[in-house]
Amino acid sequence: MNSFIKPFAAAWRARAYFALAALFWVAFHVLTPLVNSNLPVQTEWWADLISKATGSFDKFSYFIAIAGLIYAVLSDLIEYIWLNNLKTEFKSGFSEVGNIFESTVSSFVSGLSNLSYESIRMWVDNGRGTKEQIKIIAETSLINIYGKHNTGEGNLLEFILGGVLDIWGTESAQVWENFVSQVTLRPISIPDYFEWEETRTYSLICKSKSGVVPIRLEGSVRIRPDEIRSAIEHLEFRFRFGSENKFDFQTWWSANSISIDGSQFKLEKDGVVLEYDGIWLAYFVNIDCNISVERSEVRIFEKSYVSVDDRCYALTLRHPTHGIRASLSIEGASGWAVKPPVVSAVNYPKAERTVQVHKDHKHSCQWSTQGWALPGVAMVIEWSPG
Repeated sequence: MNSFIKPFAAAWRARAYFALAALFWVAFHVLTPLVNSNLPVQTEWWADLISKATGSFDKFSYFIAIAGLIYAVLSDLIEYIWLNNLKTEFKSGFSEVGNIFESTVSSFVSGLSNLSYESIRMWVDNGRGTKEQIKIIAETSLINIYGKHNTGEGNLLEFILGGVLDIWGTESAQVWENFVSQVTLRPISIPDYFEWEETRTYSLICKSKSGVVPIRLEGSVRIRPDEIRSAIEHLEFRFRFGSENKFDFQTWWSANSISIDGSQFKLEKDGVVLEYDGIWLAYFVNIDCNISVERSEVRIFEKSYVSVDDRCYALTLRHPTHGIRASLSIEGASGWAVKPPVVSAVNYPKAERTVQVHKDHKHSCQWSTQGWALPGVAMVIEWSPG
């Protein structure tokens, strides 16, 4: 049945050709005689042109009809080839291309999920990403490893990243290294007081080689009005930063001393405050030092007073510090004993290997830590009669 329908279907596709051919055929048999009969008898060039044009309508009709037949045959042939060969081949080809594309995309996505450790490390080490991008990746990695143990702003991970690393992990941050504190207590002529002598040294590290180091020293002692001048003349504060001596209290006092009669006074100059309220002598030293190198050696010497009722010393760190050695001893006072210190680094991991306490006799004690100590109270030590 299809063999009879297909020729008619092909001819129907060429219907426009056949309709146009029929139109020219009708025009030739109807218009040509009518036009020729109405042309002027005298031969004119335009009349001759019209006669020839209408006389060619039959040729146009045959030509268009033949073109329609050719179109019908070719369309039928192309349809036959498409249905029996090309359609299957194109479908198979596109299917193969789709499979290849799908496989490629799948491999690409799989490759993204299996980036090697070396590739990620090279991306980070070479600084191809911005600091914020690398920080986000680091934070995401830490969250995947440790998780957030609390919700909101109070979780441990955000505290470590924002409260510690963002402050102390940058190039402009200042950290201390090889911190040494040596404290000696001695009897003194001022009743109910010890002489306090401390030598403190450390290296200040700043990778950016720029910034300001704020040095803050302060203390107070209860002094009778008749002993105030002698107490001031025996105070010593010396501070050295790098190769420069930045401050000497006795030099400052010599240049700024005032008349003292035991009454209240307040002297403030060059970042130093010396104040007496009739009972307490208080002193404050505020000095800012500019950083110009990566490593600066710092040395602070203090000689002041401590009441016999003050029997505790807390060593406070203002910066993260790597490596600490501290000692406290009482000289010339056999009736006093120094207790073993309480060291905060004992609570750090592996503290049994990083914190060492030495106590050779009851009048002194030493301790050290080889690792890091965070800002805050690093050690508390007590002494008492005994």
